[in-house]
Amino acid sequence: MRKILFGAKYSVIEPLGLLHLASVAKQEGFDPHVSLVRDREFRDFDAQVKRLSPEYVGFTVYTGNHLQTFEYLDSLRKRRPDIKVVIGGPHPTFFPADSSPHADYVVLSEGFGGLREVLSGRAQKGIVPIKAQEDFPPSEREGFYKAYPEHRANPIKSVITATGCPYSCTYCYNSCTLEAIAGSLTEGQRKTMAQALPSSGRLFPKSKRTVQAVLDEVEEIKRSSPETRMIYFQDDVFGADINWTREFAKAYPATGLPFHAQLRFEYADPVRIMVERELDD
Repeated sequence: MRKILFGAKYSVIEPLGLLHLASVAKQEGFDPHVSLVRDREFRDFDAQVKRLSPEYVGFTVYTGNHLQTFEYLDSLRKRRPDIKVVIGGPHPTFFPADSSPHADYVVLSEGFGGLREVLSGRAQKGIVPIKAQEDFPPSEREGFYKAYPEHRANPIKSVITATGCPYSCTYCYNSCTLEAIAGSLTEGQRKTMAQALPSSGRLFPKSKRTVQAVLDEVEEIKRSSPETRMIYFQDDVFGADINWTREFAKAYPATGLPFHAQLRFEYADPVRIMVERELDD
């Protein structure tokens, strides 16, 4: 089976984006693997490249680890020109022109559709703009937990219910818009992204999972890691949609697991909830 090796910076939190992207790869007929880079040292990752000889290497790049990542990818492409390199995440999305020399494909914004285009052979090399939002694919955890038993043994598992944010904090990547990177794109790429993104033009649009999809993932976590004792929802702002939150509040207790989430104070204000309930009615 064709293989793809995903990489990201090591963290005690599961690499949630890669786990969802691994599911996209599986849907496209690939055998996905994940290797995490500790302390900006790529020795173990490179050993996995040699062991698996993947057709693709995909890497999530953040500003701060981009220089070391690009240095390694440049070296890999010289040594293994048969391997196609795909990068995505905040740094390549905000700096596509600077990122392009270091990869065959630079996937912008939400990566599900872009990765699918690449793996299916429909994407041209270079910058791959978002063409349409996709629903969240399932999270591919079982293979990751086999490779990283310390993550499987962790009693706290992470899940994300939504991406994007309803606020516009100037310091946050969620506020960046298409206008900020327009100079790095062709006219066709700009038009493609403008049609796919919301009217705000935010590079990372809001995307909400169904309550049932979240519950299904929690049940899969319980099956693949019985050690789990708590779910940590990693949303930037949990509970922004009051109707979603009501449905979740009714359905989640059946999982039998406590959860932790971060939300703004006003989202827990009973007066606000009562007012919104009246508006809904």
